[in-house]
Amino acid sequence: MTFLHNLVYRHYFLVTLRGHIGYFLRYLHFKFTNRLISILPNRNVPRKYYLSACVRIKNEARFMPEFLAYYKSLGFEHVYIYDNNSTDEISQILKPFIDEAFVSIVDWPRVPAYPSCYIDFFSTKACESKWVAFVDADEFIVEKKQGELLSLLKSTRASSIGINWRMYGSSGHEKLPSGLVIENFLMTDEKYNAHVKVVVDPAKVTGLWNSHNFFYKHLRYSVSATGQVFWGTFVRPSKNAVVWINHYVYRSKEDSLRKATQGYVDPQGYIQKARTLETINQEFDNHNEVEKAMTPEKLCEVKNIMIAMGYSSPYVCTD
Repeated sequence: MTFLHNLVYRHYFLVTLRGHIGYFLRYLHFKFTNRLISILPNRNVPRKYYLSACVRIKNEARFMPEFLAYYKSLGFEHVYIYDNNSTDEISQILKPFIDEAFVSIVDWPRVPAYPSCYIDFFSTKACESKWVAFVDADEFIVEKKQGELLSLLKSTRASSIGINWRMYGSSGHEKLPSGLVIENFLMTDEKYNAHVKVVVDPAKVTGLWNSHNFFYKHLRYSVSATGQVFWGTFVRPSKNAVVWINHYVYRSKEDSLRKATQGYVDPQGYIQKARTLETINQEFDNHNEVEKAMTPEKLCEVKNIMIAMGYSSPYVCTD
């Protein structure tokens, strides 16, 4: 038993050491090839919030009332939106949230929006919050129990918490139905995805790794929702996770075609555009292995927030 314990410990030590070395080498490679995009958080701004989110969008007005109501239900206090040349009247549609000072919209015309919008965010607004989640408009952090995310943040000593994706598919929808995405799209992969998005302490950020993660002061690490130490974009998912991200990557064939034929907010989107146009029909059947619905309690909570703020169809169905 002692032998097995020592073997496991040594394996964990070697994996951790390899991760540290890989992280450090990547940092040096970025730095000496002039690919390191430095971040200088403005730590002098007054603290306003404990937990907020930053999201980049382009023509996502149809989905943003639900997104904001959902994150409000999780206990988020503010959402910063970087709007990349939208033409769908986003400010008018989100006026109820703007009037409540729950959301700030920053017009960001530069194409692509990333990484310049993140550089601006850290230099002006990021440190208004103790923690910031960097997510997209089709990503919803899900808790096994209410309050799990806040509990993790209050107990961690890490610079960021990485949350694994769970990929959701079309659920057979050719057309985008009225109502909530989290209610209409139920089919997903059986297993979680190794990709993560992070909730970070912005005061500890020093540079961009990519759109999924960052470099941190003293080359500090991230931890997963189950406490695994990792660096970068991937971490081995655990079925025991108490939080994960429902990534609604295919919100109907209609919406996927819309997204594929408009501009993108980051360089990777432009690289993948041709591939996306060619494979949209094929991707219609992806990520539809099992049904995994949002809890009735969460659906009711999100609906009640939206209805109280004056929203109706197509954003939320009230019957």
